Parts: sequence; C-alpha cells; structure tokens
Amino acid sequence: MYKDDLVYEFNDDMWLLYHDGTIDNEDDFYNEMHQWINDKVIYTYESKQICYALDYDFFQGHDVFGYPENWSQAAYAALHDLLNDHDDALNFDKMKEQEKEANA
Repeated sequence: MYKDDLVYEFNDDMWLLYHDGTIDNEDDFYNEMHQWINDKVIYTYESKQICYALDYDFFQGHDVFGYPENWSQAAYAALHDLLNDHDDALNFDKMKEQEKEANA
C-alpha cells in the first residue's frame, strides 16, 4: 500500500503545481518530479523507509544512477523507478490527456 500512497501523493502534488502554473510543459514536469524526489530523500531515516517499503536492494546497481553511495541515493533511484513504472503515476502527457477529458 505504501507504493500507491507515494504515487498518489506525487500525483496530487503535481496537479497542484500544474494548476498553480508552475508546470507548463514537459521540462517543467520533470524538473518538479526530480525536486519532489529530492525533497523525499533529504533525511536518512526516510530514505531507509522508502528503500524498505519499495523493496529496493541498496547494493543493486541502477541502470541510470549506478551504485548508490548512501541511503538517499538508493531511495532516489527507488522513487524514480516507482514513478516511471507505476501505472497510476502521472507524466505530462497523462496530465494533458486527463485535463482534456475533464474539459470535454
């Protein structure tokens, strides 16, 4: 359930930024996504909790980020994968599509 909670929290935060005018294009979306992840992995305790909840192997090398040097880097990779692989996680195209459907 924690995976879904993280995804829904991310989605809510991205929609707020979108309606606030902070996200205007795909680059803005990915900048805000990376900032959101950075904010989640500031503290070691929370980073460990994320790794445990997402069943992320600290010693596993990541295809984009390589081997983590600390818990924050491991949690960053775990969250990045979650947001890119989860069916319910937003991306900019999904946001535009959902907005179009809501306005139709």
